[in-house]
Amino acid sequence: MSRTIILLPLLTLLSVSTGIAQELNCVVTVNTDNLQSDQQVYVANSGSDAKQYLNGNSWTNEEFGGEKIDCSLTIYFLSAAGNGRYSARVVVGSERPIYVGSDESGRETQVLRLVDQKWNFHYVPGQPMIKDESVFDPLMDVLDFYAHLIIGMDAETYSERSGSNDFRKASDLCAQALTTSFADDWQSPDGVYSRCRLVNELINAPYQQFRSAFTSYSSDGLDLLGTDQQKGLENMLLAVESIGKSTSGKETDRHPREDVFDAKYIEIANVFQAWPDRVVYERLIAADSSHQSTYEAHREKQVPLNQCG
Repeated sequence: MSRTIILLPLLTLLSVSTGIAQELNCVVTVNTDNLQSDQQVYVANSGSDAKQYLNGNSWTNEEFGGEKIDCSLTIYFLSAAGNGRYSARVVVGSERPIYVGSDESGRETQVLRLVDQKWNFHYVPGQPMIKDESVFDPLMDVLDFYAHLIIGMDAETYSERSGSNDFRKASDLCAQALTTSFADDWQSPDGVYSRCRLVNELINAPYQQFRSAFTSYSSDGLDLLGTDQQKGLENMLLAVESIGKSTSGKETDRHPREDVFDAKYIEIANVFQAWPDRVVYERLIAADSSHQSTYEAHREKQVPLNQCG
């Protein structure tokens, strides 16, 4: 099952406003506990401004048939440097429905969960946030980057390579950012999450095994559980193992598989409660050793799939 995507004729695209295909349903939350009270007042509307920006703009040339991608940004303000400049970290998440045949099951799967520790930007209350990806802005370009990443990753859960256009747009934003004084926010040392490294790895040839497995996990696995449970589980296990084996770049680099497993390890552990042989958890540990304790705990119990959450 996939979202309904309608390609719009070029003439139509040229004649409508940027609001034609608003793809995101994003909840934005801000935490200002680390700021002084006067600074907290100053950024009080930053969350609603970011939410309006993400949800009110068009990010692709496609119409999603009324369906939007559920996502969230939690922005933790860390400090204020004066002149409207702030330092923050942001937690980014997105979900999509799990299907039974062509119908939504009423359950969702987390697609994306990232913790971005370094974000410096300027924010001025009441200043319009106008989307323009040709001009660098340290606040809006990060929002642009995550909008494209969320849309691209969501698309990839339905069909292989379908997120490529959005990944390329996100990569273009990285290239632009690296020419500015904010470049350090976009690239990080080995082993640490980096916006540029993540998206550039997603579009590079050595990572195509990872992308194929990521698609199969949802489209051939989760979405099949409601109609052919055993086949769905078999496909999910193969996908998990393939994601675990995917590698490229330096050993010290953080690999996209780590971000996927951070988002999905609880779901994986729960779903395989329906697998009759507890040895399956050894295979999960071999693929995703960073969450070994969770898999070991689930190995000791077994419940029907419809009780797994």
